[in-house]
Amino acid sequence: MKFACFADTHAHLYKEFSTITEVSGNSRLDQIISALDYMKTYCLENDIKHILFAGDMFHRRKEVNIKVFNAIYDVLSSFSKGGLELIGIPGNHDQESNEQFPEHSLYTFNRLDGITFHSRNNFQHVNENVCICCLPYCKDPEYTLLGIQEAEQFKQAYPDVQLILLAHLGVSGAMVNNMIMQDKFSVESLSPEIFKYGILGHYHRRQFLPGTNHMLYVGSTLQHSFNDEGEDKGFYVIDTNKRHHIEFIPIPSPKFVTVRNPEEMLNVDTKDFVRFLVTEDQVEEIQKTIPEDMQYRIELQKSYEETNRIDVKVGMGFDEVIVKYAGELNVEATEIGLEILKEVSEANV
Repeated sequence: MKFACFADTHAHLYKEFSTITEVSGNSRLDQIISALDYMKTYCLENDIKHILFAGDMFHRRKEVNIKVFNAIYDVLSSFSKGGLELIGIPGNHDQESNEQFPEHSLYTFNRLDGITFHSRNNFQHVNENVCICCLPYCKDPEYTLLGIQEAEQFKQAYPDVQLILLAHLGVSGAMVNNMIMQDKFSVESLSPEIFKYGILGHYHRRQFLPGTNHMLYVGSTLQHSFNDEGEDKGFYVIDTNKRHHIEFIPIPSPKFVTVRNPEEMLNVDTKDFVRFLVTEDQVEEIQKTIPEDMQYRIELQKSYEETNRIDVKVGMGFDEVIVKYAGELNVEATEIGLEILKEVSEANV
């Protein structure tokens, strides 16, 4: 049995690099819808009937724009009408608060035939041989670990049933940009040995968990910012009839690209989102090479002399700085710092 697996769609009316369109009114939202339609078409053409979603369908945590909600509803409705079955969980961006069992923005989609989003730890049988262990995002790690314990008990009771972990959480040792994370869960705490596959959301970089070849972050469905630069985005296909069959399917979509000198323009697609990191004396030369229809911004770079107590460098992303500081001064503050950064970023998009 094959499953298409995706996560971290972060649907939103993004302002930067967006244009007015006839479809949703926002070109960035159109691209998200197009990406989901691409996955749907792939599934229908390749006889894949089941889809797993690992959280963060929406970007705004406490409020979802009506146009965005309706656009996602229409896409999931088309999944349902096409005979596809989707099993999903809310991520932290889909939930309204940090309570243990918060309301979430995916609840209404359960009214669609074949669409199921689990609000709490739960098991969903796909057939007599395959079962999905669903662990939605929870601020309380003990509740999530209780779900793992229940999965261990399930596997002892039904050793021949293939278990697939579907979770939205942070795992120590995984990468965010170029930083190694220290988070609430270790690889070992997830009991990877009991699962046929592990499909995770939360971190946007595609990657296997350290020491495994069957537990992975599927990454964001498409690039959302320059933090995603340099990595193809899309979805994965797994097959329970094979030992470990994990295939990445890239989705064509605009990419975020950084250009530091005029020569690099030769490799840039006009449909991409571009930032130019140049010095003041390079601006005029760069502007001569920019196509009229390109979405871009120019960031002037200056030279600084630095004396660092902690190895933080000019040009690092805010999230990298937070992870670096917290890693050396207070590891437990990492997630809090990243959550604050997300809230500040969301307020400015």
